[in-house]
Amino acid sequence: MNYSVSKQLTTLLGSLDREEKSGIKQFLRSPHHNQREELTDFAEILLDYQSSKASNQRRLIRLAERTTKGKAIKWHLLNSDLLRKIEEYLTERSERLPTLIGRQLDLKYGLRSRQQPQRVAAAARRLNKQLEKLPDGVTRSRIDYQVAWEELSEQLAVRKLTAEAANSVRELHERSTLLEALQLACESLSTRTIDSGALAPGLLPIYLNHLESGQLIATDRVLAIYYYCYRTMESVENEAAFHQLRQRLVDLPLLDEREATDILRMAINACIRRVNNNRPEFNEVALDLYDLGLEKTYLLDHGQLSRFTYSNVIALALKSDNPSRAQSFMERFSSLLPAEFAQSTEALNRARLAYHEKRLGEAMDWLQSAKDQDVLTTLNIRILQMRVYYELSEFRLLDAHLDALDIYLRRRKDSLDYHYKAYRNLVGFVRRFRRLNPYDAEALKAFREKVASTEGLPERGWLVGIAG
Repeated sequence: MNYSVSKQLTTLLGSLDREEKSGIKQFLRSPHHNQREELTDFAEILLDYQSSKASNQRRLIRLAERTTKGKAIKWHLLNSDLLRKIEEYLTERSERLPTLIGRQLDLKYGLRSRQQPQRVAAAARRLNKQLEKLPDGVTRSRIDYQVAWEELSEQLAVRKLTAEAANSVRELHERSTLLEALQLACESLSTRTIDSGALAPGLLPIYLNHLESGQLIATDRVLAIYYYCYRTMESVENEAAFHQLRQRLVDLPLLDEREATDILRMAINACIRRVNNNRPEFNEVALDLYDLGLEKTYLLDHGQLSRFTYSNVIALALKSDNPSRAQSFMERFSSLLPAEFAQSTEALNRARLAYHEKRLGEAMDWLQSAKDQDVLTTLNIRILQMRVYYELSEFRLLDAHLDALDIYLRRRKDSLDYHYKAYRNLVGFVRRFRRLNPYDAEALKAFREKVASTEGLPERGWLVGIAG
């Protein structure tokens, strides 16, 4: 009998980090959650599988033979039951404070409708204790309004609504509405796949006018963060808004950690857009924001650093011609990369550093050691190899490399989306440059102009430089 683990279970297990794997083991050992010893054994074998494949494979077969008696349906059910238990653990683990507050609010409403004033008061006390733990921000503002509206329902039921109560709830509702509108506007502008010109303004201009005509921006620190974030994302020319946003990043601890992380990422993206808009001085600003995010752990996920964040910091440091900062960053943070991406990510970025310092042979050694399944990471590796071949004047190898790169792109056309056209254009421009007479000034000028006018072209600066 074939005792293969189901694909769904294998995929889910592969997505777990070290902390989650440990938590699942404890969850299944608890009699409250699981009373089936075979599920606990099955989970521990699978979660420890990579550490000793041979011995764990033998353990898996012995467990399967003991629990299924050779019946395929029992093996299928064991896989399904473990999958459900892991999902149950993940559901319980993901219950955040707002969810618990929402449940308490629903209980309070239900008790009030059944005329249980003492129980309502007890639920209110529990609710207020939970609210004290919830940071400010969009979620907290929404819950504050919902709690106040529920309290108001008692006055509405007996038609004893006061102007003071009505005004208080209105202010909470307006604050919640403004924050949600600004958050959506910021996220929409930061999403590359959305054309900002296609975004309908809706009521946003009215909300912005309301904010700018009153004192809310001056008195509400959270609203001010979101307002200046929106104005910063709206236009790369609005330096005053970016300056205000940067000053207000000291207020990030006021926010829910997820919201604070999103705001910081949008501030970093605003810097990158300005760098891409020929404002190189924003390289250093972006690096400072990355330092802030790493110091406060906003940019860490369960203690790990995303390979994309890691690579972005190295790229910015090298653009700023600060290789020592790149070197220092790698020494400090390489150990925080996820294990499955650590080797390829570090190798690629050490190659970038070596290339920047003209240590071309070392750069090629690092590139040849970098292996990654991700298409875009593989493209980054191959593009840098292309540049190294050119710098070393290895033109036969360069031509063969371009042919292989072209085949790689065509085979992955569907998964590359808009990147496909961009990188095919790059390959085409390098081939065109190889055919140019290096002493034909007019041809070189026309080449540079064509490169400059082609939208979304990777390595534009390098192409202009080699034809300069």
